[in-house]
Amino acid sequence: MLVTLLAACGEKPASSGTTGGNSNNPGSSNSPSGSDAVQLSTVFTEEQLPIALKGQVGSLFVKDGRVYYLSTETVPDPTNMWAAPLEMTTSIISLLPDGTDEQVVWTHKEVNGETEETFVEHLYPSIFRVDGSGTIWMIATTATDDRTDPDNVISTYATNLMRIDASGAELSKVDLLTIEGGSAAYAQNLAFDAAGNLYLQGGQSVLVFSAATGQYLTSVKETTGYISSLTTDNNGKALYITAAGMMGGATTVKTIDSAAFTADAGVNYTGSKYFMGIYPGSGKYAFYFTYQDTMCAFDTATGTDVIVINYLDSDIDGRTIGNIAPMGDGTFIVMKTAATYGATPTLYKLAQNTDPSVAGKTTITLGAMYIDDATKNQILEFNKASKTTRIVLRDYSTYNTATDYNKGMAQMDADIIAGRAPDIISLQGLQASKYTNKGVFADMYPLLDADPNISRSDLFENVLTALSTDGKLFHIAPRISVMTLAGKASIFSGDHITTPQLNDIKKNRPDSDIVFGMTSSSWLQFDIMVNNSNYVDWVGSKTSFDSQQFIDTLYFCKNLPAEIDYSNMDFSAMQTMYSDEKALLSFVTLSGIRVGRDQVAQFGEDVNFIGYPVESGSGNIITVTTDYAISSFSQHQDLAWEFIATMLTPENKSAASAGMFGGGGGDIPLNRHWLEEQAAIETTPVADRDFEKGVTLNVSWGGYSMPITYTNKADVDMSLYTDYELSQAEADAVLNAIKSATKIMSSNDQIWNIISEETSAYWAGQKSAEETAKVIQSRASIFVSENG
Repeated sequence: MLVTLLAACGEKPASSGTTGGNSNNPGSSNSPSGSDAVQLSTVFTEEQLPIALKGQVGSLFVKDGRVYYLSTETVPDPTNMWAAPLEMTTSIISLLPDGTDEQVVWTHKEVNGETEETFVEHLYPSIFRVDGSGTIWMIATTATDDRTDPDNVISTYATNLMRIDASGAELSKVDLLTIEGGSAAYAQNLAFDAAGNLYLQGGQSVLVFSAATGQYLTSVKETTGYISSLTTDNNGKALYITAAGMMGGATTVKTIDSAAFTADAGVNYTGSKYFMGIYPGSGKYAFYFTYQDTMCAFDTATGTDVIVINYLDSDIDGRTIGNIAPMGDGTFIVMKTAATYGATPTLYKLAQNTDPSVAGKTTITLGAMYIDDATKNQILEFNKASKTTRIVLRDYSTYNTATDYNKGMAQMDADIIAGRAPDIISLQGLQASKYTNKGVFADMYPLLDADPNISRSDLFENVLTALSTDGKLFHIAPRISVMTLAGKASIFSGDHITTPQLNDIKKNRPDSDIVFGMTSSSWLQFDIMVNNSNYVDWVGSKTSFDSQQFIDTLYFCKNLPAEIDYSNMDFSAMQTMYSDEKALLSFVTLSGIRVGRDQVAQFGEDVNFIGYPVESGSGNIITVTTDYAISSFSQHQDLAWEFIATMLTPENKSAASAGMFGGGGGDIPLNRHWLEEQAAIETTPVADRDFEKGVTLNVSWGGYSMPITYTNKADVDMSLYTDYELSQAEADAVLNAIKSATKIMSSNDQIWNIISEETSAYWAGQKSAEETAKVIQSRASIFVSENG
């Protein structure tokens, strides 16, 4: 359920200037000694290694100072980019970190196409390790095609544990499907202990093999939880992690006795992080793991985690790190994925930074429960560019415990109310209206108006108005989208509709669904989120659930199904349900300029964006993706705004990940120039576009579709893009719908619980709509007066 981001009017903030505030505010820090200052011990530098990785790179492993990685090189079919490659060579390559002494220790080549062989085996390695003798152990899936009868090719599959010597010769192969009921067939982890045993994670047990012979020895059964990972600890023992639930509840770290092959009682983890990506331990730490923007280590002595590397503080994009190899000396070799699809990744060495100037900048804290990738990228870019200021993330999720996953949210709420808030507050997951009348947020209009690079007119001013409270901007949304309902123009004229009008249309088409998949309860919930400002006045502590608008909505919802039986659904008819008028309206997210063209294709004729039913005005609704406030107690409001402003420039396109094609899932920047630029591009014929700047086209070929950027017009098959450009009317329809939106989709969990409880009797026919509305009005009025 969406949480509210709708501001409510209220008291004036304690401070709204660019530098004012409480000088004793513990939520701000202007020196490295502050609680949110950069900790130099967790700051690392990255150095790209002179290693040119080959092909598509998989598993990375370091043993005895050598780097090993899995490489797959292909020869594509020049006649069909979607077809299987003509050749595929898979290799395990070893070399020194300085790029010298490269050795191909194992290789396997396959040639696609016609063959005279009766049996053809395809090999797909997934993970490998190297033991102390240099022997390679690998888990690989094999698919064998029996072509004895060309008209009836029989394929069989196996998952093997393969043992390969240093020369690349196969020593042994064990079919894992034949062991422990095949529980290890999908294993993704191998580990060795110092005694020469090999361990393999499989289901609810750990399989043990002799590293000397490859023979299966026994298994370690786990009965208390789900085994989530396996590795080797800092003492040379096999270690596995078990959790009471798939999401990490009651996590325990257990080690295996290398002689008796039994697990100890384990160490209970007392923190709240998820162990994502487990890597062998070294030094004083049992193992390393990744969590959000950090590399952490597990301390068995305390059962807690320790942050080893803070990627954001190190100006390292941790999102691109896919493999980590501890070197044992406090440094790490990591594999970073490339930004370009299909490009070969690169290797970097991470070493602790000893330069104190890293921690010497003015610290601006950004507090959040959740931070998305676009914002992380913004923090990285800002910190790299600024010579004087650094954004430090205060991650409130770290307050959570295994037994209380709401503790971080409660702590963040308490800090905001008490004036201990970070300089910048991410409101994702919070109800902005709870704070805007309590004087804890600064008015950002003076900051915006004083900005030499951006003005109100550069932004969607209708969104600014919707975010404002009593003429003040206490929070701002750098990324938004607009939700609407689209329908055939022949049925839905105009640019909005009321509930009674929609009810009349439904009566004339009794066999049609208004919206596919909507029940009485789900439609009512959407109405509450769309018309929240009509029903709840947080400033005046008033509610209007006894209004005719709400009563009309209850009557309308009563005609919708209480439940939907998807088991008897004819899903084949879904392809044409809009054109055949089986469903009259479609949910649409206005996140790109081409949405209208997609809806025309779906409905089979011109469409109108009528929005959700409202009594007056526009029914197009703003949804807020990112939402930020500046603490009125911050000593550095001007610097906090400097960071927020970087997300409001027309050059910032990180928000528009899905804005080019289609109608769903993406965001658009609050700066209107980006979308208007896209409209200008999309209404220009492909042949006339500026290829020197790059032209991105949605390529559809062989049933697949993907965006490809061209820098040379000659590379484009123009026949694929007949009538690709939009008409100006199509582009204007989307722009006008976005600019017409004046409300923010919002809700309140407690109010919805009241409505949900009281409408149960109405759905059952025990109360009238008027009686139900009266009871909801009474209960909701009390709640708002006590919490407004």
